[in-house]
Amino acid sequence: GSASLSYTLPLNLPIGTVPLRADFAGDTEYAPTLATSSLTVQPVRLQGQVALEGRANPAGISVRLVIQQGANTETLTTTLGTSGSYQVDTALAGNASVRMETLSGAWLCQTQSVLLSGVATLNFSLKAGDVNRDGTIDDADLLSVLFAFGASGSNLAEDLNGDGTVDDADLLTVLFNFGSGC
Repeated sequence: GSASLSYTLPLNLPIGTVPLRADFAGDTEYAPTLATSSLTVQPVRLQGQVALEGRANPAGISVRLVIQQGANTETLTTTLGTSGSYQVDTALAGNASVRMETLSGAWLCQTQSVLLSGVATLNFSLKAGDVNRDGTIDDADLLSVLFAFGASGSNLAEDLNGDGTVDDADLLTVLFNFGSGC
């Protein structure tokens, strides 16, 4: 004969092969029996695209994903591929929130909710203007751009569009995104 039992696997199973065992102690009609097997637990693949305001092609920019699932947190770092593509594997599963942030530059982080199962796709569009990287585009960012106005060179945080000069375009970016938060 056969028997079945609905069972929800716990979300904290480790990645890899997990042994399974089913025991029946027997009763007055059926003899005791047991069966063993294994279950392969695979990571969840999180993938998608990241658009960075002011950058036509964000390939090569490093990003951090902070995944929060219940009391569990996982932080993953990757480099954006062609057209801002990314993919990471996580050991977390179930309903979660994912915060995407750049490791450099002045883009505002973004948080989204997702069901982590199998392959999950999340696309992000990060606004420019968080010069001090505090999670809000506010007076401090505006003042930073104003004080750097006219400066030129590479790797200036206030050069939001990456054209080599802190100018009107950068100031307008902060003003258009003013008040936005992560």
